[in-house]
Amino acid sequence: RQTALKLREKDPMHPFAIELLAESHAALGEWAALRALLLEPASAQAIVAARRDQLMGRAILELMQTAIDDARLPILKALWEGAGHLRDDPELKRAYARGLARLNADAEALALIAQALSVDWDGELALLYGDLHAGDPITQLATVESWLALYGEKTELLQVAGHVCLANRLWGKARS
Repeated sequence: RQTALKLREKDPMHPFAIELLAESHAALGEWAALRALLLEPASAQAIVAARRDQLMGRAILELMQTAIDDARLPILKALWEGAGHLRDDPELKRAYARGLARLNADAEALALIAQALSVDWDGELALLYGDLHAGDPITQLATVESWLALYGEKTELLQVAGHVCLANRLWGKARS
C-alpha cells in the first residue's frame, strides 16, 4: 500500500498505482477506502471493468454487512442506492434484503423481493419473503400464488406458500 501511495503522489492518474492501491485496500479489508478509490473517474481507465465491478461488489457487500451489524439502516440504503448496476447482482440483492429484514424494514424487503422474483427466480429470496411480516398477509399470499403460477411448484416456493397460509390461518390450504 505504501508503494502505491508513493506512486500516486508522483502521478495520481497512473493506472498501475491505482490498480495496486485498489488491490492493497482489498487485501487489507479497507472497504470504505476501496469504494472511494473505485468511485474516482481515473479508476475506470486503470482497472479492467470486470475486476472493478468485482472489487466494488465486494466493498459494497462488506460495507453493507457493517451497516447491518451497526443497525444503521440509512447507511445500508445509501450503499444500495449507490450500487448502480451492481444492484442486479444476486448476492448483493440477497444481502440487502436480509439487512432490511434484520433492521425491521419488512415492507421495503417485501417490495424488493417481490420485484426481484417477478423478473427471475431466487430460492433464497423466496424463503426470506415467507419469513417477513406483511402488513397485508392476503396480498402476500396472492403474490406467492402468482409465483407458483409463474415458476411452478419449486420446493422453496411451496414452503413459503405453506408458511403464508399458516399466517393467514388457512389450515387446509397450508396442508395442501
